[in-house]
Amino acid sequence: MRPCITRLTRRFFSFLSKPTKQQYLRKNPNKMDKRIYERSVRECIKDGQFEKAETIWKDFLNKGHQANVYLYNSMINCYKRQQYIAKALELYEDIKTLDLPPDHWTLDEVLDCYGKSYDHAGVKRVLMEYKKHSIPLNKYALTSLLSFYGKCGYVEKINLLYQLIKAGKMLDINEFILQSLIYSFGNIGDFDTQKEICDTAYNKNIPLKRLNYNTMIQQFGKFGLFNEMDAVYDELGRQEGYDVASYTGLIESYARYDMESEAISVFDRACELYLIVPDQIFSSIIAYFGDKGDFDKVGYYLSKCDKAARTNRIYNTIIKVYGKKSDTKKMMLTYDAVSYTHLTLPTKRI
Repeated sequence: MRPCITRLTRRFFSFLSKPTKQQYLRKNPNKMDKRIYERSVRECIKDGQFEKAETIWKDFLNKGHQANVYLYNSMINCYKRQQYIAKALELYEDIKTLDLPPDHWTLDEVLDCYGKSYDHAGVKRVLMEYKKHSIPLNKYALTSLLSFYGKCGYVEKINLLYQLIKAGKMLDINEFILQSLIYSFGNIGDFDTQKEICDTAYNKNIPLKRLNYNTMIQQFGKFGLFNEMDAVYDELGRQEGYDVASYTGLIESYARYDMESEAISVFDRACELYLIVPDQIFSSIIAYFGDKGDFDKVGYYLSKCDKAARTNRIYNTIIKVYGKKSDTKKMMLTYDAVSYTHLTLPTKRI
């Protein structure tokens, strides 16, 4: 009598006859090679080894491999994080040329790139791509869009997005969107709405973080609202504690209105707190006196910064200060000091 083989039994034997993933890759070394490259690029970017990631990427292309959209996304992110926006956008054009369908990560990264470069037409084109591919705006896209509108001062568009969020027609407020809303409304000076947003976050049990407080410190200082700025600063001290951005925000705010004694007082407070004062704080005070034209004070605060602790940021600030004074000799001496200490001048604005 012929044995009855059930469907489950047939499926089991079929499964056993299929090669494993490792066996498949051994028989297809070209695919294994691609997997290794893709994983290596992602790991390098994750560890911040951007130059190494770019080297692997170029080697990958030189071997004739065709990158998928995920690898393109990784490299776009790599260039964006290095502030090489043009290179990142070139890769996006390659994706379109190759007819690779973009995913939400592709469009999120590209939207952020166009926003950072203040490219209004580019932002509009990417938003049309979201619609074309039926990809909804997620929290990353919405935060990029809000930040872009805030930097450009698009009051109506910021308000429209906020009303849609309030009405529940878009994503609800979370920690990412909260920061973008605080920044956007603060940047246009609408502090009543900013307070309403903070109250909404409190009611939703979303605590304000140090980044939120520091943003408000900078924005109140920008508009000369020093009582409000001090109140936020005190609240930050009670809730989260201060960091470097808290002190630089205060120094830059007082510097904007030429409040010298207050700026120096903040610097002295930072000196008491830190055993080695961070370079951002030194750069803020040096830049202030450089803009003011008080080069004696520039020299004084520069002398307080140990040479071994001088970073790219400090040297770049010094070069800018002496550039405004048209002191070519001191500019070149500073540039030589950078070369001597094997530092590289930063490519992005500080």
